[in-house]
Amino acid sequence: MADGKRKDYMFRACFIDPFQGAVLAKFAQDTLKKKNAAVLYDASNDYSKGIAEVFRDAFRKQGGKVAAFESYGKDDVDFSALLTKVKASGADVLFLPDYYNKVGLIAKQAQERGMKVQLIGPDGWDSRTSSRSRGAPSRGVLLQPLFPGRQAAGGRGVGEEVQG
Repeated sequence: MADGKRKDYMFRACFIDPFQGAVLAKFAQDTLKKKNAAVLYDASNDYSKGIAEVFRDAFRKQGGKVAAFESYGKDDVDFSALLTKVKASGADVLFLPDYYNKVGLIAKQAQERGMKVQLIGPDGWDSRTSSRSRGAPSRGVLLQPLFPGRQAAGGRGVGEEVQG
């Protein structure tokens, strides 16, 4: 309805959140060859919590280790304690199932701490107002966009590294 007129043959079909968690766990292990994951999620958000739990369970079922599974609150802005736990865990991939604004804060703080962990996440990262607006790094992060035929803001989507 971009022009305000109803479209008779327009439909929206998208994957469900649990599907994203399972696919990203498989992608992390099979394509990225990651074996030790950390997950940070918003405990007050059903989207974030649900995908986090599915990712954790699928990653473990496929033989991977989830070294850190930590939650934060919706109003949190300082993630230093959680990122210290992630860094100490030895995780080689950090799954962040949240929206672009929160992911931007976490990614920036991870970079400031010198963390070299691979960041991956679901469609909540995809936005025309990307996480770069908060000064977050975009190089090397991987996301799963809702519309694979469309480039994510500043990136290419799952399986293709975002170049900042």
